[in-house]
Amino acid sequence: MDSDKWTIDKLDSQNYQTWKFQMKHILLVKVLYDIVDGAAKAPEGSADQALKFDFKSRYRKAFSVIALSVSTELLYLITDTEAPDVAWKRLQNHFERENDNGCVCNEFTFITHHSNTFSLHSSSPRLIDSGASCHMTPNRESFNSYKKLEQIEMVSLNGGRTVEAVGVGVVKVMLKLNCRVQCAAAFYNVLHVPQLASNLFSVQAATQKGYIVQFGHTRCWINNASGRVRAMGSLANKLFSLDCVQTETQYANTASAEIWHQRLVHVNNSTLKN
Repeated sequence: MDSDKWTIDKLDSQNYQTWKFQMKHILLVKVLYDIVDGAAKAPEGSADQALKFDFKSRYRKAFSVIALSVSTELLYLITDTEAPDVAWKRLQNHFERENDNGCVCNEFTFITHHSNTFSLHSSSPRLIDSGASCHMTPNRESFNSYKKLEQIEMVSLNGGRTVEAVGVGVVKVMLKLNCRVQCAAAFYNVLHVPQLASNLFSVQAATQKGYIVQFGHTRCWINNASGRVRAMGSLANKLFSLDCVQTETQYANTASAEIWHQRLVHVNNSTLKN
């Protein structure tokens, strides 16, 4: 069988382990995997020109094989490189990392204070809000640590309505990166706003800490500066929400007028001072 005609499903947000296994063997059949894993080195100095040409040709082909097997929604991860080993490693870092126990894990935190030890709490859906100046929740029980504000802060909602922020603290949730990978996330300086209709994840707060938030048609990715995914979101009822693992019963979520009115939220910056 002609190996050039072998095809596999393109890499998407759900099939990395299967894709990696199949792609490795396609690269082996095409005698290109040594380029990807770094075993093959570029000829240097006075090496034969034919050897240099052969390596350069295999180098380009290896990258093309990988790039053409990645779905459009994930191409942004490798479009700034033409190095097959870099692309392979970047995709690997995007989806997995092994800890000391050999378990796939990830870490995702917004740190503005010293770390503490937290227990997990359930939460209602966390809407990804590009207008909110900080993370917010209406649920007092969601906080792992909590401080009542000495002076109530007024939060302005889209449409002119104002509501009160009465506390601030840290909320920890379990994020779902795909069907197999989960990670703990600690959100700092979360405002307690009892009159909100839903939790709000602030894009502004994330980007201020160096994270990159990217939106697709139905998916959202939150990456750190090195391109590693720290959280993902999905579109439902015309709103993007963080993909979270619920530890208890999750509240129902509908795209109500009240939620839409809370899409652009602003708060006094004094709340965020350490």
